Formats: sequence, C-alpha cells, structure tokens
Amino acid sequence: MRRACGTAAVAVCGGISFLSTGCSTVPFVNPVSVDGGFLIPLEVFTNKPSVIIKRILAPSIVVHRSDSGDYTALLMRCTHKACRPMVFEYSLDCPCHGSRFDFDGRVLAGPAQTDLESFPVSLDGEGNLLISLQQ
Repeated sequence: MRRACGTAAVAVCGGISFLSTGCSTVPFVNPVSVDGGFLIPLEVFTNKPSVIIKRILAPSIVVHRSDSGDYTALLMRCTHKACRPMVFEYSLDCPCHGSRFDFDGRVLAGPAQTDLESFPVSLDGEGNLLISLQQ
C-alpha cells in the first residue's frame, strides 16, 4: 500500500513531489518565525500526531508527537539521494528508492545509511513548541 500511494503521487504530479504526504493528509502549519527557529502552537496536534512546516527556500520539516508526548522535528530530506520522504502513521518513507525512517529520524530500511537531520524541540511555557534551527 505504501509503495502504491507514493507511486500514484509521483505519477499524478509528473515526478514532482507534492504537498499531500502518503495516502493521508498531514496538515501544514504556518509557524511564527523567531530568532533561530519557529514557534507552533501545541493545539495543532489535537487531531493529528504530525504536522509539516513548509519552508520556501529549504526542505520542509515534519514535527511529530509520540504516544508518550515527546516531540521530534525532522528535516524532510532523505539522506540517500535528497528526495522528500512521505509521512505515514508509523514512518517516513522515501518514494525515490524505498528508504524508511522512524519518527526519531533513525533509518529503518535502506538504501539510506544515515539518519535524518533533526532539530532541538522545546516547550516555551506559553503553549507553543519551539523548533530551534540552530544546532
């Protein structure tokens, strides 16, 4: 099913990756830019465990809330050939060559051998999640 969904997405868009991820819809959020990162309200995770921050001149970032309430922020750029992974319920799957990553960014299946780039995530005390782009 994952492969069919990714293939359909690529075929429909003429080989260009599009904003809908996988066979489900992962919402996009418009973050507030702050010095060195982004703020997104925690309420965006009410109905979905993952959201995507779309950036104009850089790859998107997926922010995920685990079942235990921890948050991760991952660069949506496969470490194999720089394709954009699609977000599924339990993994990020690269439609180009089949690499799979968990929501901690770890490689689950190759050909990628390097984990996805991650960003520090913290709570700001005012109901927002701070994603720091400065490592």
